[in-house]
Amino acid sequence: MKKMAAGLMLGLSLALSLGMLQGCGGGGRESAAAGIEARLTASSGALAGEPVMLDATASVLPSGAVSYLWRVNAPDGSAAVVYDAASAKPYFLPAVAGTYQVLLAITVASPPYAVSSPVATLNVDVQALVPPTAAQARARLLALASAASPMLPPDSTSPVITVGLPGAGSNITESRLLGWNRPEFIYAGAVEQAGGVYPDYLFGTNRAVSYAAAQSSGSFLSIDFVTDAIEFEILQKGLGYNSRMRVVVDGRLASATPTQLPADGALYLTHVRFANKAVRHIRLLGTSPYFGGIRLGPADAVSRPAAGTRLRTLFFGDSITESAAGQDAAASYAPRSAELLGWADAWVSGVGFTGYLAAPSPKLTLRQRFAADVKRFTPAVLVVAAGVNDTTFTDGAVQAEAALLFDQIQADLPDTLVFVMGPLATTNRVRPGINSALKAAVGSRSNFYWVPNVDEAWLTGTGNAGSPAGNGNADIYISADVTHPTPAGIEYLAGKLN
Repeated sequence: MKKMAAGLMLGLSLALSLGMLQGCGGGGRESAAAGIEARLTASSGALAGEPVMLDATASVLPSGAVSYLWRVNAPDGSAAVVYDAASAKPYFLPAVAGTYQVLLAITVASPPYAVSSPVATLNVDVQALVPPTAAQARARLLALASAASPMLPPDSTSPVITVGLPGAGSNITESRLLGWNRPEFIYAGAVEQAGGVYPDYLFGTNRAVSYAAAQSSGSFLSIDFVTDAIEFEILQKGLGYNSRMRVVVDGRLASATPTQLPADGALYLTHVRFANKAVRHIRLLGTSPYFGGIRLGPADAVSRPAAGTRLRTLFFGDSITESAAGQDAAASYAPRSAELLGWADAWVSGVGFTGYLAAPSPKLTLRQRFAADVKRFTPAVLVVAAGVNDTTFTDGAVQAEAALLFDQIQADLPDTLVFVMGPLATTNRVRPGINSALKAAVGSRSNFYWVPNVDEAWLTGTGNAGSPAGNGNADIYISADVTHPTPAGIEYLAGKLN
């Protein structure tokens, strides 16, 4: 009875606030029935803690200025906050699972008087966001792999991309900014406000990786959204190499090379223009960008991509995992592997010079940063790749530390599928004993899988691209620094993991 009474009072409140009961002899209601109808839909697969996108663009409206009045009742009877409540496409953030009642009334200023719609209602069932079990994660891995395909090269449908001048205004008429913290954007990374002073407070940046106890950043970030705009502009801060970015349109690279901004700290708008207006899925691949959002025309629509098969994956390792994100939209073997395997929600967590025991000050070992960089993001799949930097420690010490890390993973993430790799290097760079130590630490642990990259000699020979020895594929796949993969090596390792 309390919910029924609350619903009646809400309907009355909406009606009064919209003037639905004013006018002579109920003429407002008659006009509403004849010429205006509120119609609303909500995004499917609603989950607690994630935005629910609402849409009233299918409403029947006469000509005139339109006013929207939205309200959302939460399962406990309180009112949930509706963001952009004056627009036709607002959203709300459900805090808990349950049924949320969405109410909408629309008023149109259609002379000689305003006409208002009856209150339309929609029940949205919100499910709890529960990490998948190990069995569910395995099934999703197989489903994603069977549907995966690599990014296509640019073609005649690709947009024209132009980097603007520092501090220049928008080239889009009457453009509006969709800020970085809008729910239409899906990030593969923990994006937070970049800073508290100008211009950093205009931007979001990835803070998912601990480079020291009090220093977090990220070496890779993907940004997904859907838009029907014929053109849009990407707002970034000039950070040199860290501002490299690639544009992917419906699974196709927009250009053969990434854009890169000067390291001058200025504000830049990168213009992306298509030949026609159409609905497209846009994915931006960046290094460690300061992303301010996108500018687009006043009538252009932007929405959150469909959830698809949910599977958060995380690559955890050293600089070979970190690498040069955005270099060729591959970053390292990690995001390139994720692409080939169909892992859209792939997070990259690599820190140079570190390992199971290696951690030159102020950097941290894998176990020291596990809680902040892995546990709090609850990945369904975790790929651990390290050991290259642990050569100054004994095999026994490496095995003991790896076992402690794996114990912690099992205790804190019991349903996570964990793939442990041997050192991603040739045996002349890392002694075979470290590989054996890591393999022994994995043992027969439940939900752990050993990746035999060293056992199967994925990388062979004693040379590198700068000094070929003619005795193995390292001449092609290992760069002149003797450690990191070349672009060809990135492709090779990603293909081996596929």
